Amino acid sequence: VIGGLLSTIPLIGGWLGDQIKSLSVTSSLKVMYSVSDHENGGHSFGFEGQIAGSFSPPNWLNPLRRILNSPDVGSSLRGIFSFVDTLISGNVILTVSFLIKEQQLSLDKTYLEVLGHKLGLERLAESGLINREIGQACILSLQCKTSFCDLGINPFNGPPWPTCQEKRALGSPCFVGASQCEEPHTCRAVGGIPLGNIDLIYSCGGAKQPDGSPCYAADQCKSNRCSWGTCRRRLRYMERCSPGSEMLMSECDHEDNLFCGTMSMRCERKRNVGHGCTFDYYCANSQTCQFKSVLARGCGSARLINGYLCSRNADCQSNRCKAGLPPRCASKLARGRSCFYNSSCQSNRCQTCTRRLWWR
Repeated sequence: VIGGLLSTIPLIGGWLGDQIKSLSVTSSLKVMYSVSDHENGGHSFGFEGQIAGSFSPPNWLNPLRRILNSPDVGSSLRGIFSFVDTLISGNVILTVSFLIKEQQLSLDKTYLEVLGHKLGLERLAESGLINREIGQACILSLQCKTSFCDLGINPFNGPPWPTCQEKRALGSPCFVGASQCEEPHTCRAVGGIPLGNIDLIYSCGGAKQPDGSPCYAADQCKSNRCSWGTCRRRLRYMERCSPGSEMLMSECDHEDNLFCGTMSMRCERKRNVGHGCTFDYYCANSQTCQFKSVLARGCGSARLINGYLCSRNADCQSNRCKAGLPPRCASKLARGRSCFYNSSCQSNRCQTCTRRLWWR
């Protein structure tokens, strides 16, 4: 009951109430309760006593420590820091006095005291600690008119302490553990766990991040490309790329049907049935890269068109694998052209008197 009631105290109540629920009362606790029957009256309830134990620091203590450097922070927050710092110093005895009168916390009868440091409700409720404007220093969201105290401090862009800010829109970067997103969105992880790593990126609503945002995996980016820890646009036709990355995350624009060529190291058009290939991602329309023979690989089950590597005539649509270093599919030769094999000719007949060297 005591812990629950102390939770209503501004700023520190949520942390302190949870702490007290697990501690013990060391001396008799005096409880006061009265009821008024007057038309405009109300009941009062209070208690006072001592509680002993060891208090762990609140998660907002470090932000509070940093906020003390803010020029608009007066003695009130400095007094709160001194009180909390003393309370977590070890095993201490905390004096508690609490009074609700006519549904309002009493300023003079509600206070906390430890080792001579007294923290009264009037200090906590002092003007300037609540209803703070955008850009003013804060430690808890309930201090801000916008209901969001931004703990994501950037010392290179803005003051080095938390400030009240507008809540963040869908897709904006966020950090877990604070209600910083516009309703009804919450701060969620973007994409899956990247490559077995536990590094996650968070955004309001879990929306993927725009180019220039930090990332650990491709599915955290709108472009579906994460390069050196940053979301970047997909590469266009004939732009230079890194072929090894194609196995994990494509750099080339899939909407333009591109892939990163192993030899050219540039973004190329995906290949249709009958074209040579090295890996499945070379092929368009979900075709696979199939072996034809020792040297020949092509998209789909069809034979290869002219210009691609071959080992035998049967690898080629033209039915001619032209000898060379390396051998490639080529058109059959017309009548009168120099030849060496019958299979090189359209007529399938290479006459002895017209035979020439094989490389002609």
